[in-house]
Amino acid sequence: MQVQLAAQAEQPGRTGEDFAAATSEALVLLAGAGGPPGLASGCRHGTAWYVRRLGVHLLSRLTDRPDRSIAECLADAIAETAALHGARCDLAHPNTPAATVV
Repeated sequence: MQVQLAAQAEQPGRTGEDFAAATSEALVLLAGAGGPPGLASGCRHGTAWYVRRLGVHLLSRLTDRPDRSIAECLADAIAETAALHGARCDLAHPNTPAATVV
């Protein structure tokens, strides 16, 4: 199997908010859903950080736990990523970073 991945930041000078990674068992693609620069989000990490962490956790769960459904692996990955935020982030904030998982 050969997989080629490419990404480009939507706006020059701004960190890309998308994530793609693959193994021989799984491929994950996430599109970050962040607001415009300067919009309060309740998170000190930002959308790019969130998307990268969620993508890595999801790919890890999909490859390490083939007995679990994709939905279960995603739920685990979301919980693991949320736990990394710590007390300084308000995960209940309406503009908290999010992602679309494809």
